Amino acid sequence: MTATLTPYQAESYLETRAYNEGITVDELLDMTPTSVSDHPVESAMFWQQRDYSHKFPVSLYPEMADDPDNAMPEDSSVNRQRGADIMTSEEEYLATLDNEILASEIDLSYSGDVDTCYLEYVPDTLPFFGLF
Repeated sequence: MTATLTPYQAESYLETRAYNEGITVDELLDMTPTSVSDHPVESAMFWQQRDYSHKFPVSLYPEMADDPDNAMPEDSSVNRQRGADIMTSEEEYLATLDNEILASEIDLSYSGDVDTCYLEYVPDTLPFFGLF
């Protein structure tokens, strides 16, 4: 994954995305995995690949349309396949897991903050010290 947004463009994207969903940027970031919510470009990369999915569909529960507690990021194909059905707890769990995987991939691939992370070398084999 290559970031094509500048931090300014990413912030603008997040502001627009939050506004379109009827929530604040802080509320949008609260539902964004923490591994990417600390950086605007990573957050934007994440949200570009996610729907703002309602747990209780707006078509049946219009009063919950702007409630951030009724929403979460979700893969668009999964969200659209469910349609107007209520999200089950299993679907919510799987969406959360899928979000964490995507966020980790973005966090590891985005080179804009390489100086803040490191990889620890772990050898394939441990030396034998005669303890056995």
